[in-house]
Amino acid sequence: GAIVDAMIELGTSTSNVDLAMSSIYSHNRDRIDDETDRAFLVRDDPDHGNAVEKPVQRGPDIGEPPVHPDHEDRGRREIPVDDGVLVEGDDLPTEGQRVWLKGLGCVRLTAEGFEYTGDELDVTREEGVDIVHWVPADRNLPLRLRTMDGDVSGVAEPGVREYDEGEMLQFERVGFARLDSHGEGETVAYCAHP
Repeated sequence: GAIVDAMIELGTSTSNVDLAMSSIYSHNRDRIDDETDRAFLVRDDPDHGNAVEKPVQRGPDIGEPPVHPDHEDRGRREIPVDDGVLVEGDDLPTEGQRVWLKGLGCVRLTAEGFEYTGDELDVTREEGVDIVHWVPADRNLPLRLRTMDGDVSGVAEPGVREYDEGEMLQFERVGFARLDSHGEGETVAYCAHP
């Protein structure tokens, strides 16, 4: 595993060498990254501007981000938009500005909410439009993420409910987590790697 990979990286030598834990963590993260499906988690806490609800006007009914960005063969997730989405307040653009809702498309913030613009993905590179994660405002999954710094409350995309307890997920732009339990009121996950 990750320990063997880190030791091989050190090579053979007659001098003393140190096997740094950071090297082991790095190799472990690489292994986990390749195997782990992605999901969206919107953190609903003051450190991230709380969750903010916005209607989406004239946009697709379903967002379809990839299950894993490097493995198209794993398919796409289907996330319903319904009447609106939740984003982290810190990701909310100023009125008149655009963001790219990952797997859905480009939207502009107006006084009424998010207006779908139909812009191509190029705007993220060429015009600096930020890419942000989101969840449906209605059909989402309350989730408590347990971290070393304390619990973080949020809402995840509804498909997280389909994963078994003990499975790993990467909450995009948040970190890796192991699902602990699916309760009536919320799902609990433990942060594994940021």
